[in-house]
Amino acid sequence: MLSFNASEGGLNSFMLRMVEDIMGGKPLGELEIDEHAAEAGIVTRLEAFVDTIKGFARSATQHKVPAEDIYRGVPTVIKSSKTFLLVNMSAHVDLIGAAMEAYGIRALVLPEPNERDLLYANQVTSGVECLPYRVTLGSFLRFYHDNGNDMKKFEAFMAGAYGPCRLGHYAGEQIRIFKNLGIDLPMRTSVSNNAYQDMDLGSPFRRRAFMSLTWNGCIAADCLFKLLWRTRPYEKQAGSTDILFEDYIRRIADRMRRKEAFNDLLRQATSDFKSLIDPEIPRKPLVGINGEIFLRSNKFSNNNLVKVCEDAGLEVVVSPMGEWMKYILY
Repeated sequence: MLSFNASEGGLNSFMLRMVEDIMGGKPLGELEIDEHAAEAGIVTRLEAFVDTIKGFARSATQHKVPAEDIYRGVPTVIKSSKTFLLVNMSAHVDLIGAAMEAYGIRALVLPEPNERDLLYANQVTSGVECLPYRVTLGSFLRFYHDNGNDMKKFEAFMAGAYGPCRLGHYAGEQIRIFKNLGIDLPMRTSVSNNAYQDMDLGSPFRRRAFMSLTWNGCIAADCLFKLLWRTRPYEKQAGSTDILFEDYIRRIADRMRRKEAFNDLLRQATSDFKSLIDPEIPRKPLVGINGEIFLRSNKFSNNNLVKVCEDAGLEVVVSPMGEWMKYILY
């Protein structure tokens, strides 16, 4: 089989891995072509591929691939005695984890991604997969190595969605890599086509209550982020805004675990953040950041772009998580 792709075809990066498994060791040629590709180089590679096919035919090698090596199904989240590992995309995940714990699901938010995550992932991927896929994969691999390779008490959790990029393929491809590496880490997913209501929480009422709590937590994090971005460029004392933000995330998470309302905390946060502003500092140019949800939300993946803009004399606002949730649900 011969596959022609545009250079850096991220969308094909998942499909080609599936094709590799289906081919089961048979010759598979991949040609990535862009406007700079020379005809002579393409012909040379095609001739080499033909030689590979002839050599394979002469060897009369037959290799049957077991069905489980091709299958990409991932079970949805069910109630489990194990702890679900959540990739730390942003502070929103702390509140999502708190909502899960409120309804009896054990959850552990992984540390913020760093260079080690990307290093682990780059060793087992082709390099054309999107950055969010590699960062999330690397977070699981980093936890595996840091935890002494003992995954008996854990299951990985990776959300899925229909429509945006290849997010729906993350879980299936990541568990394939776990298997290839000999890592016994089950993977669970939850998908957007049923509004992420596939968790086994008992009655429909409990599922709706859980989704309501999760949504309210995401909106609360959106509000706190807006307060953070509005305050930090004008703070009287450097670092005070970040400390207050983290404190309110913890306080709201504690309320959510107890299924308690937290509107009063948000009202209090408004005045607390305002008190940190130096009124003598003039307003700065306001810029908006939009784009792929993981990149715009994860500080490591975007090289802390918001803070870089603030240090350059700007005030920044980033599209909220709520915008993305509404997109995938409709």
